[in-house]
Amino acid sequence: MLEKLINHYANYYGILAIEFVTLIPIIIGVFYIKHLNRSMKFLLVYYILVFIRDFISNLSAIYKINNHYLYNVFGFVEIATVGLIYYRAVYNIRIRKWIAILICISAFSGTFLWSSIEFSSGILTIADLCSMGVSILYFNTIISELKIINILKHSLFWVSSGLIIQAAGTFFIFLFAKVVLSEKVEYSVFYFYWQVRQIMYIIFCLFSSVGFWVSKYDKENYT
Repeated sequence: MLEKLINHYANYYGILAIEFVTLIPIIIGVFYIKHLNRSMKFLLVYYILVFIRDFISNLSAIYKINNHYLYNVFGFVEIATVGLIYYRAVYNIRIRKWIAILICISAFSGTFLWSSIEFSSGILTIADLCSMGVSILYFNTIISELKIINILKHSLFWVSSGLIIQAAGTFFIFLFAKVVLSEKVEYSVFYFYWQVRQIMYIIFCLFSSVGFWVSKYDKENYT
């Protein structure tokens, strides 16, 4: 199995690069774990789960086992993670209710769009919409409350920015996933759109890494 895995990474070095990128926020998050608030700890757990998902996905690819269901499952994981991160980050009861409603509607809607044999356009698109909606709601909250002294030293500013960029960048890819990410489409087409998706993920990782790094200022960055 190890030899097959090494050959797989050798043939698809881009996959290995992505796993190394995932390790960046994990390493920085673990290094600054004493400074992380509960929201950032949820994000750290998310990245660890992403790393495990990608490893299982690669093992499945080696043995020619369909791995699309993993990404569909992670649509729900992303929805749940976004909910936990931002629900813990705000103290306004009304905003918390809105976040809870968005998360519940997104998760409930996604259950009707499940697929175990192909990328679920519905689940992945809903996850992107949920991420953008909750992130924008959070931005609106912190701007209206004016409690943050320096927004560039606010960990969730960077996480939210990266999340919006990633979700916006992959929204139309996942919306038309049954076409551009289908097994029936030409490999060059699939590869192009999958690479765009990977680039958006790398941006999110880098922004999240900055978020983990500036988390050491969070406690002193409120009025």
